[in-house]
Amino acid sequence: MAELELQVETRLTAGKGTARKLRRQGMLPAVMYGQSPDQHLLLQVPSHTFMKELGKEARGRLVSLKVGRKKHTVLVKDLQEDPVRGDVIHIDFQAVGLDEEVQTQAPIVLVGEENRERDGGIVSQTLREAQIACLAANIPDSLEVDVSSLKLNETLTVADIQAPEGVRILDDPDVTVVTILAPRRASVSAAASEEGEEGGQEDGGEAEQSE
Repeated sequence: MAELELQVETRLTAGKGTARKLRRQGMLPAVMYGQSPDQHLLLQVPSHTFMKELGKEARGRLVSLKVGRKKHTVLVKDLQEDPVRGDVIHIDFQAVGLDEEVQTQAPIVLVGEENRERDGGIVSQTLREAQIACLAANIPDSLEVDVSSLKLNETLTVADIQAPEGVRILDDPDVTVVTILAPRRASVSAAASEEGEEGGQEDGGEAEQSE
């Protein structure tokens, strides 16, 4: 995974008031933490640049943060999103060494769907990212799962993912990644999913934000 360089600035204060002010100014509040004291920083990140270069899929990405004249290699460890609008509102960076083993996540990408037998089956992906462990320098952009040979009602699990050399998958091997559903079964699953989303919208309240 190639490192993206991101210019950021330090900030002196924390708290919800500071965070709201930064967002109005087009900046995202962020923190960096690591093993040494000089890796613990309060930061502010240009929102437009972050969303353009990384966006909501940034978790697990390796980034080079330029703070003044110094650079830090970090993982985007976590993103907080506004529970109503879905906007990114806070970023956690973890300072790492390229020769250090880290635990992170990688997106799972399905390939070969266009080569599947035309049996009317619907490709249903139920796991979209995998928890992995590897050297920071070896974090993959994604993990590919080939579905070209799958037939109706067949399933691939975490155990079927072919991870790159040096990458360990930490998820339960029996967890389902993708299933080929018959058309009727697929429509029932979609309807149930929509009902669940509606219930969540009715019952869910606004989550408390850390900043």
